[in-house]
Amino acid sequence: MEINVSKPFAPAKFKLTPPKDQFGRSITYLRLSVTDRCNLRCRYCLPEKNVHFLPGNEILNWEELHRLTTIFAQLGVIKLRVTGGEPFLRKGILNFLYEASRLSFSKGIFLTTNGVETLPFLENLKVFEIAGINLSLDTLQRDRFKSITRRDLLPKVMETFYQTLFLGIPLKINTVVKAGLNTDEIESLARLAEDNPVEVRFIEEMPQLSGNNQKENGWQFNRILSELQSFFPNIIPLPANGSTAGKFKIPGFTGQLGIIAGHSRLFCSTCNRVRVTATGLMKTCLYDNGVLDLKQLLRTGAADSEIQNAIREKVSMRMFDGFSAYATRGGVMKQSMAAIGG
Repeated sequence: MEINVSKPFAPAKFKLTPPKDQFGRSITYLRLSVTDRCNLRCRYCLPEKNVHFLPGNEILNWEELHRLTTIFAQLGVIKLRVTGGEPFLRKGILNFLYEASRLSFSKGIFLTTNGVETLPFLENLKVFEIAGINLSLDTLQRDRFKSITRRDLLPKVMETFYQTLFLGIPLKINTVVKAGLNTDEIESLARLAEDNPVEVRFIEEMPQLSGNNQKENGWQFNRILSELQSFFPNIIPLPANGSTAGKFKIPGFTGQLGIIAGHSRLFCSTCNRVRVTATGLMKTCLYDNGVLDLKQLLRTGAADSEIQNAIREKVSMRMFDGFSAYATRGGVMKQSMAAIGG
C-alpha cells in the first residue's frame, strides 16, 4: 500500500467500554510487538550468536495486527505502543502505523526503538503525529556501546536522538541500569535532560525476564534514586499520574528524570496495560506466561465480538501484581525481552 500522507481523514469513532480486572483497574493501554527481531545483541537481553528468531508464519501478519489494534480500540483502549524486537526492522511498519493513526487512540501512538534504523522514518512519524518515541540508550561512550550491544552503532543512535528533538517529537530515553556496565554514567545520562526536553528513565534490570537466568544486580529503585540524589541534591519528586516511572525534576533542567521499578514492581496497583507479543500471545502482566492465544482466534475464524469477549474474560482474571503473576508461571521465563515486547 502506498501512503498518501496528505489525504485528510477522520479517526474512527468507537464506543469506549474498557475491560476491567477483578480489582477494578481498567485496561486502556496496549503494548503491541510487531517483531522479535533485533539488530543489536545487548548483553542483558540476547546472546551474541545463534539467536533463533521466529519464522514469518509464526508471527502476526500486518492484516492480523491491524485487525487486533481495531479490536482493542473498540474495547476502549486509548493508548498504543508499538515495540519489538526492533519495529523498524520489519518491512511495512510505516503503512501499519499510518493505518493505526486512523483509529481512536486518543492518548496517541507511541514507539519504542533502539534508534539504529529509525532516522529515515522520522519525517513520516512527524506527519502521522506520533505521540512519542522511547529511545533505548544505555551509554554515551562509543566503545562501551559496542561492548554492551556488540555493535558499533552509537553514532546512528545519536543521529536519531538529535533529529527527533529537532522535529519536536516527544522523546524519552530508556536506560537499563546494570552493575559493572553503566552505573558510572548515571550522572552523564541524566544530564541529557539538562538542556534537552527529554525524560531520561533509568530502568531496573529484570533478571527473571532476561532469558539468561542472571542474578539480581542490586541496582533497584532506591539505590538508583540515592545515586541521583548524590549528584543532584535538590531533585524533586513529581506525581506519577499512573505512569510506570517514578518521575523527578531537577531545578534548572529543561527535561526530567524517571525510574522504572519493573523488578521491584512498585507500579502494579495502577497498571492499565496489556501486552501482545509478535506471535499474538496476550499477557495481562509482564511476568505471566501469557493468558490468551489471539493468533489462534484470528486464524480459526473467530468473530471480532468473540475475540473481544475472550480479552475481557482474561483481563477480568488478572493477578493483582507481578509477584502473584510470577508465582503462577512454574519456572524461569525462557524468552528474551526482545521476544515479549519489553
